[in-house]
Amino acid sequence: MIYLVLLAASVAIIFYVYKLFKAAGWITPPKIEVTDSPSYIDKALTIFYKYNIGSYSNVSSLMCDAAKMGEGKGKPFGIYYSNPQTVPTHLLQSAAGVIIEESDETYEKDLLEAGYEKMILPKTSKSVEARQSFTGTLSIFALIYKTYPAIMEYANQQKLDTSISMEIYEDDTVIVHFPLDHVEEFLVPQYMETDDLEAKLARKKFDSSEGESESEPEKEFDSQAEEAEIEVENSGAGDKSAGDKKDD
Repeated sequence: MIYLVLLAASVAIIFYVYKLFKAAGWITPPKIEVTDSPSYIDKALTIFYKYNIGSYSNVSSLMCDAAKMGEGKGKPFGIYYSNPQTVPTHLLQSAAGVIIEESDETYEKDLLEAGYEKMILPKTSKSVEARQSFTGTLSIFALIYKTYPAIMEYANQQKLDTSISMEIYEDDTVIVHFPLDHVEEFLVPQYMETDDLEAKLARKKFDSSEGESESEPEKEFDSQAEEAEIEVENSGAGDKSAGDKKDD
Protein backbone atom coordinates (compact mmCIF):
# COMPACT_ATOMS: atom_id res chain seq x y z
CA MET A 1 0.00 0.00 0.00
CA ILE A 2 2.80 2.40 0.93
CA TYR A 3 4.54 1.50 -2.34
CA LEU A 4 1.47 2.48 -4.33
CA VAL A 5 1.17 5.78 -2.46
CA LEU A 6 4.82 6.59 -3.10
CA LEU A 7 4.46 5.63 -6.76
CA ALA A 8 1.41 7.86 -7.16
CA ALA A 9 3.20 10.74 -5.43
CA SER A 10 6.25 10.31 -7.69
CA VAL A 11 4.09 10.30 -10.81
CA ALA A 12 2.27 13.42 -9.61
CA ILE A 13 5.58 15.22 -8.95
CA ILE A 14 6.99 14.23 -12.35
CA PHE A 15 3.82 15.40 -14.07
CA TYR A 16 3.92 18.70 -12.16
CA VAL A 17 7.57 19.31 -13.07
CA TYR A 18 6.80 18.42 -16.71
CA LYS A 19 3.96 20.96 -16.82
CA LEU A 20 6.17 23.54 -15.11
CA PHE A 21 8.97 23.17 -17.66
CA LYS A 22 6.55 23.00 -20.59
CA ALA A 23 4.88 26.26 -19.53
CA ALA A 24 8.33 27.85 -19.18
CA GLY A 25 9.26 26.98 -22.77
CA TRP A 26 11.63 24.09 -22.22
CA ILE A 27 9.61 21.30 -23.84
CA THR A 28 8.01 22.80 -26.95
CA PRO A 29 10.52 23.87 -29.64
CA PRO A 30 10.35 27.62 -30.40
CA LYS A 31 8.75 28.61 -33.67
CA ILE A 32 11.42 30.35 -35.73
CA GLU A 33 10.88 31.97 -39.11
CA VAL A 34 11.90 34.81 -41.37
CA THR A 35 8.84 36.99 -41.72
CA ASP A 36 7.87 39.98 -43.84
CA SER A 37 5.33 41.07 -41.25
CA PRO A 38 7.16 40.89 -37.90
CA SER A 39 5.06 41.29 -34.77
CA TYR A 40 5.03 44.86 -33.37
CA ILE A 41 8.04 46.11 -35.34
CA ASP A 42 6.13 46.02 -38.64
CA LYS A 43 5.24 49.61 -37.77
CA ALA A 44 7.09 52.51 -36.16
CA LEU A 45 7.21 52.12 -32.38
CA THR A 46 7.45 54.68 -29.59
CA ILE A 47 9.74 53.40 -26.87
CA PHE A 48 10.96 54.74 -23.54
CA TYR A 49 14.29 53.24 -22.57
CA LYS A 50 17.31 53.35 -20.32
CA TYR A 51 20.74 52.55 -21.71
CA ASN A 52 22.70 49.83 -19.91
CA ILE A 53 26.39 48.95 -19.94
CA GLY A 54 27.31 45.66 -18.32
CA SER A 55 25.56 42.43 -17.48
CA TYR A 56 22.29 41.72 -19.23
CA SER A 57 20.92 40.61 -15.86
CA ASN A 58 20.35 44.32 -15.14
CA VAL A 59 17.89 44.65 -18.00
CA SER A 60 14.88 42.97 -16.39
CA SER A 61 14.68 45.59 -13.62
CA LEU A 62 14.63 48.40 -16.21
CA MET A 63 11.68 46.74 -17.96
CA CYS A 64 9.79 45.92 -14.78
CA ASP A 65 10.20 49.37 -13.24
CA ALA A 66 8.92 51.08 -16.39
CA ALA A 67 6.01 48.67 -16.76
CA LYS A 68 4.92 49.05 -13.12
CA MET A 69 4.75 52.81 -13.50
CA GLY A 70 2.12 52.43 -16.22
CA GLU A 71 0.14 49.65 -14.51
CA GLY A 72 0.17 47.51 -17.64
CA LYS A 73 -0.05 50.29 -20.22
CA GLY A 74 3.50 49.75 -21.48
CA LYS A 75 4.82 46.59 -23.08
CA PRO A 76 8.26 45.58 -21.73
CA PHE A 77 11.12 45.21 -24.21
CA GLY A 78 14.87 44.80 -24.30
CA ILE A 79 17.33 45.45 -27.14
CA TYR A 80 20.68 43.68 -26.98
CA TYR A 81 23.57 45.08 -29.01
CA SER A 82 26.47 42.85 -27.96
CA ASN A 83 27.08 39.14 -28.30
CA PRO A 84 27.83 37.81 -24.78
CA GLN A 85 29.72 34.91 -26.35
CA THR A 86 32.39 37.25 -27.73
CA VAL A 87 32.12 40.48 -25.72
CA PRO A 88 33.24 40.73 -22.06
CA THR A 89 30.41 41.25 -19.59
CA HIS A 90 31.52 44.75 -18.56
CA LEU A 91 31.32 45.89 -22.21
CA LEU A 92 27.87 44.51 -23.04
CA GLN A 93 25.44 47.19 -24.25
CA SER A 94 21.67 47.12 -24.15
CA ALA A 95 18.57 49.29 -23.84
CA ALA A 96 15.36 48.39 -22.05
CA GLY A 97 12.05 49.86 -21.01
CA VAL A 98 8.55 49.86 -22.46
CA ILE A 99 6.77 50.25 -25.78
CA ILE A 100 3.95 52.80 -25.72
CA GLU A 101 1.31 51.79 -28.25
CA GLU A 102 -1.24 54.43 -27.25
CA SER A 103 -0.19 57.93 -26.21
CA ASP A 104 -0.55 58.65 -22.50
CA GLU A 105 0.84 62.04 -21.43
CA THR A 106 0.85 61.30 -17.70
CA TYR A 107 2.61 57.96 -18.10
CA GLU A 108 5.13 59.38 -20.55
CA LYS A 109 5.87 62.29 -18.21
CA ASP A 110 6.45 59.88 -15.33
CA LEU A 111 8.84 57.83 -17.44
CA LEU A 112 10.84 60.89 -18.46
CA GLU A 113 11.05 62.07 -14.85
CA ALA A 114 12.29 58.60 -13.87
CA GLY A 115 15.19 58.92 -16.31
CA TYR A 116 13.81 57.02 -19.30
CA GLU A 117 14.39 58.50 -22.74
CA LYS A 118 12.00 58.61 -25.67
CA MET A 119 12.85 57.21 -29.10
CA ILE A 120 11.00 56.13 -32.24
CA LEU A 121 11.99 52.78 -33.70
CA PRO A 122 11.61 52.37 -37.48
CA LYS A 123 9.13 50.22 -39.30
CA THR A 124 10.82 46.93 -40.12
CA SER A 125 9.74 44.84 -43.08
CA LYS A 126 11.85 41.73 -42.46
CA SER A 127 13.01 39.94 -39.33
CA VAL A 128 13.96 36.58 -37.89
CA GLU A 129 11.18 36.02 -35.37
CA ALA A 130 10.84 33.43 -32.63
CA ARG A 131 8.17 32.88 -29.99
CA GLN A 132 8.55 31.19 -26.64
CA SER A 133 6.16 30.81 -23.75
CA PHE A 134 7.19 32.86 -20.72
CA THR A 135 6.43 32.35 -17.04
CA GLY A 136 9.42 33.83 -15.25
CA THR A 137 12.91 32.73 -14.21
CA LEU A 138 12.72 29.26 -15.78
CA SER A 139 11.75 30.88 -19.07
CA ILE A 140 14.77 33.20 -18.94
CA PHE A 141 17.04 30.18 -18.76
CA ALA A 142 15.09 28.57 -21.61
CA LEU A 143 15.72 31.73 -23.66
CA ILE A 144 19.44 31.68 -22.95
CA TYR A 145 20.17 27.98 -23.29
CA LYS A 146 17.49 26.77 -25.71
CA THR A 147 15.80 29.46 -27.80
CA TYR A 148 18.75 31.71 -28.63
CA PRO A 149 21.00 28.80 -29.69
CA ALA A 150 18.16 27.53 -31.90
CA ILE A 151 17.78 30.98 -33.49
CA MET A 152 21.50 31.28 -34.14
CA GLU A 153 21.61 27.80 -35.70
CA TYR A 154 18.66 28.73 -37.92
CA ALA A 155 20.30 32.02 -38.93
CA ASN A 156 23.56 30.27 -39.79
CA GLN A 157 21.78 27.67 -41.87
CA GLN A 158 19.91 30.39 -43.75
CA LYS A 159 23.10 32.50 -44.03
CA LEU A 160 21.40 35.50 -42.42
CA ASP A 161 23.32 38.47 -41.05
CA THR A 162 21.94 38.91 -37.53
CA SER A 163 23.47 41.22 -34.95
CA ILE A 164 20.89 43.07 -32.84
CA SER A 165 18.19 41.19 -30.97
CA MET A 166 15.01 42.59 -29.47
CA GLU A 167 12.72 40.90 -26.95
CA ILE A 168 9.10 41.98 -26.53
CA TYR A 169 7.10 40.58 -23.62
CA GLU A 170 3.41 39.79 -23.70
CA ASP A 171 1.44 38.28 -20.80
CA ASP A 172 2.67 34.70 -21.26
CA THR A 173 4.90 34.93 -24.33
CA VAL A 174 8.23 36.48 -25.28
CA ILE A 175 8.83 37.41 -28.92
CA VAL A 176 12.45 37.55 -30.06
CA HIS A 177 13.38 39.56 -33.15
CA PHE A 178 16.59 39.81 -35.11
CA PRO A 179 15.76 42.68 -37.52
CA LEU A 180 17.11 42.20 -41.04
CA ASP A 181 16.59 45.76 -42.26
CA HIS A 182 16.88 49.25 -40.71
CA VAL A 183 19.16 47.60 -38.14
CA GLU A 184 21.24 50.71 -37.43
CA GLU A 185 18.08 52.64 -36.57
CA PHE A 186 17.64 50.36 -33.55
CA LEU A 187 20.79 51.83 -32.03
CA VAL A 188 20.14 54.27 -29.20
CA PRO A 189 22.21 57.50 -29.33
CA GLN A 190 24.40 56.35 -26.41
CA TYR A 191 25.57 53.23 -28.23
CA MET A 192 29.29 52.99 -29.00
CA GLU A 193 31.43 50.53 -30.91
CA THR A 194 32.92 48.06 -28.45
CA ASP A 195 36.51 49.29 -28.98
CA ASP A 196 35.44 52.90 -28.43
CA LEU A 197 33.53 51.98 -25.29
CA GLU A 198 36.50 50.05 -23.92
CA ALA A 199 38.80 53.02 -24.57
CA LYS A 200 36.34 55.40 -22.90
CA LEU A 201 36.04 53.23 -19.80
CA ALA A 202 39.83 52.89 -19.63
CA ARG A 203 40.24 56.69 -19.79
CA LYS A 204 37.59 57.14 -17.11
CA LYS A 205 39.36 54.64 -14.86
CA PHE A 206 42.71 56.36 -15.46
CA ASP A 207 41.28 59.82 -14.73
CA SER A 208 39.71 58.48 -11.55
CA SER A 209 43.04 56.98 -10.44
CA GLU A 210 44.83 60.24 -11.21
CA GLY A 211 42.30 62.20 -9.18
CA GLU A 212 42.72 59.92 -6.18
CA SER A 213 46.53 60.07 -6.33
CA GLU A 214 46.45 63.89 -6.52
CA SER A 215 44.14 64.17 -3.54
CA GLU A 216 46.34 62.03 -1.29
CA PRO A 217 49.28 64.54 -1.05
CA GLU A 218 46.77 67.29 -0.33
CA LYS A 219 45.34 65.27 2.52
CA GLU A 220 48.84 64.56 3.81
CA PHE A 221 49.74 68.25 3.60
CA ASP A 222 46.55 69.24 5.43
CA SER A 223 47.33 66.69 8.13
CA GLN A 224 50.88 67.97 8.51
CA ALA A 225 49.60 71.56 8.70
CA GLU A 226 47.13 70.63 11.42
CA GLU A 227 49.89 68.91 13.39
CA ALA A 228 52.12 72.00 13.03
CA GLU A 229 49.32 74.24 14.29
CA ILE A 230 48.82 72.02 17.31
CA GLU A 231 52.55 72.08 18.09
CA VAL A 232 52.61 75.89 17.84
CA GLU A 233 49.61 76.18 20.14
CA ASN A 234 51.17 73.80 22.64
CA SER A 235 54.44 75.68 22.46
CA GLY A 236 52.66 78.98 23.03
CA ALA A 237 50.82 77.58 25.96
CA GLY A 238 54.12 76.34 27.41
CA ASP A 239 55.78 79.75 27.03
CA LYS A 240 52.85 81.45 28.70
CA SER A 241 53.01 79.04 31.60
CA ALA A 242 56.76 79.63 32.01
CA GLY A 243 56.20 83.41 31.88
CA ASP A 244 53.56 83.19 34.59
CA LYS A 245 55.92 81.21 36.82
CA LYS A 246 58.73 83.76 36.20
CA ASP A 247 56.44 86.62 37.21
CA ASP A 248 55.66 84.73 40.37
